[in-house]
Amino acid sequence: MRSASLVFVVLLTIITTKLSAQQFEEDIDFELLIASIIDEGAEDVSPDDIYDYYYQRYRQKTDLNKADFEQLSSLMFLSFSSIDAIIAYRNTYGNFSNVLELQALDLPSKELNLLRYFVTIKQESPGLKEQFSTAQNRYVLSRTSVTLPIARGFQTNALGSRPYQGNPLRFLTRVRISEPQGFSFNLNAQKHAGEQVIWDPETRRYGFSFYSAHLSVRPRYKFVDQLIIGD
Repeated sequence: MRSASLVFVVLLTIITTKLSAQQFEEDIDFELLIASIIDEGAEDVSPDDIYDYYYQRYRQKTDLNKADFEQLSSLMFLSFSSIDAIIAYRNTYGNFSNVLELQALDLPSKELNLLRYFVTIKQESPGLKEQFSTAQNRYVLSRTSVTLPIARGFQTNALGSRPYQGNPLRFLTRVRISEPQGFSFNLNAQKHAGEQVIWDPETRRYGFSFYSAHLSVRPRYKFVDQLIIGD
């Protein structure tokens, strides 16, 4: 019974915590919220238009660390002095780490209570160069093989020559760097038996006889899920 009671308490704590985290998003009476924004003197604006405008702003929150004066003023309930205070704080102390950090600015309580519904802190996705340098999955595979007995084509004949100029070894090298849900890069280099390894850009010979590569990335665009370049 004691262990069952402990499990019940743990589950109750988890559920309560989850509900507390969702309460801010779910328990919103938009009619009351909009009523606290609308200026009673603005009779030339349809209440439906205002509702739709702020509903869209709520659904697509403004990034608090990217918003300029114009974007913040378009919310229409922030005073110029509050907007200046937000931008000045960001310029002085760097990006906000949490929306609750706005409390340090001593904004009017009405503006602060409204603002938290329409702004967010968006996490920056690392660029491709940074992803390459910090990728978790990296490996290099190198394999060498030879067929025995050595074929006659690799042996010097009576005339002092041989059909295959290269050695009988086969080489395969593969490099892979990837980040889950981010990018993947593959490079393959291969040499067949009998082929020479020559580096001579003038004759367009670059070491191994065969190369292939591909790069797969997930761009930061909603209309492109995955972009693949190469083989």
